[in-house]
Amino acid sequence: MLKNMQSCYNESVPQSFAETFIENDAVKYFDFTGDDDSLKAANVSAALVASKTAYEVILRDQVTVAFNKFDADGSGAIDKEELGELSKELGQELTDDELVKALKSLDVNNDGVIDL
Repeated sequence: MLKNMQSCYNESVPQSFAETFIENDAVKYFDFTGDDDSLKAANVSAALVASKTAYEVILRDQVTVAFNKFDADGSGAIDKEELGELSKELGQELTDDELVKALKSLDVNNDGVIDL
């Protein structure tokens, strides 16, 4: 059932949401067994809300903080130069070609920068 839930949500939310749902073991607190479909549905809904809340907290407290650290100009995006600084700070300085490839890979909406 969890795999079915994950595949349903993969189309509309980031993959990391489904991964967070599984990794945080959110389902262990909810009963998906038995004959009462309305109870199962309520538990699925509650599990999704709990997981979404956990995802939002991680995004706000960890991802956004790290992202903003490297968004030097405060534009709300990380450009090629900022990505280069990020790679240096992480001890894995990238060549210009590697930066271009990395940016292309991380630029999900093809606007030339990495958006949060």
